[in-house]
Amino acid sequence: MHSPSQPRYVLARPPCEWCSAPYRTVIATLEVETGIGEAVARLCADCAGNFTGPRRDLIPVADAHPLLTGAAADFYVAAEFWTEARSAAADDPHQYLLLRVSHDPLTHLRLIRFIRCAGERRQWPRDRRWYFYWRSGGYEYWPMGEHETLLNRRVIT
Repeated sequence: MHSPSQPRYVLARPPCEWCSAPYRTVIATLEVETGIGEAVARLCADCAGNFTGPRRDLIPVADAHPLLTGAAADFYVAAEFWTEARSAAADDPHQYLLLRVSHDPLTHLRLIRFIRCAGERRQWPRDRRWYFYWRSGGYEYWPMGEHETLLNRRVIT
C-alpha cells in the first residue's frame, strides 16, 4: 500500500520520466520512490503503477493560489519587459516572456493558469495545435504547451 504524503509543489508538471519520448509527451502527476537506488521519479499515473514506493502528488504551485483576476493579470503584463521574437514570421510578429526573467515568477505561473481557465481555446492554423488565448489591452496572450512556462503576446489587429 502507498503511504499518503504531502503534495510536492512544482513550477509546472514535467514530462513522465518513464514513458515520455521526444515524439510523445505524457505529463507526470506523481513523484514516486522507485526502489532503484535512492531515486525518485516523476511519473504519469499509468507508469506509477509499476512501482510500490511512497508517492506524492505533483501540484503546480499556481494551483495552490487563487485564480488571478483580470485586473491583476493586466497589471502583471503591463509591468513586465517583453522580448521581440526573432524567429517569428514577418506576417506574425509577437513578443515573449520567459519565467526566468519575470519580476514575479509566481504571478507569471498564475497568469498561465488564468489564461488556461478564462481564455478561449483555438487551433493555430500553421501547426494545427490547440492553445488558450486571452485578449486584453490591445494584445492577445497565449502560453505554450501544458508543461511549459513561456508566455507570448501579439498586438490585436
